[in-house]
Amino acid sequence: MPGRQVVLFLQDGQRIALPPGERWSLGRAVSNQPVLPDIDLSPYGAYEMGVSRLHATLHFSPQGLLTITDLGSSNGTQVDGVQISPHKPYPLRDGSVILLGKMLLRVRFVPQPSRA
Repeated sequence: MPGRQVVLFLQDGQRIALPPGERWSLGRAVSNQPVLPDIDLSPYGAYEMGVSRLHATLHFSPQGLLTITDLGSSNGTQVDGVQISPHKPYPLRDGSVILLGKMLLRVRFVPQPSRA
């Protein structure tokens, strides 16, 4: 999304800034896993909180809408208290609360400083 960056805030206030791009997978890395998530949540207790190895994806549509799609995770995904169906994109807004298993993340759109 031009001019904005997505930052995920964990329940304890830690920040995960998503790198530039349009699509990111969320999950936890496991040794000998052939496919790794773009955003590894392992350092934040993902295993203990029931986050799957490839739990969900975040995606910006061409219209600039951010969506989340659960990838058929074992412990499911909730957005703003609503359990979402696997493999169907669900819209997110600034301030949306995501639960991956029991891991709470808050979505924020942060303005990028303009490059002069």
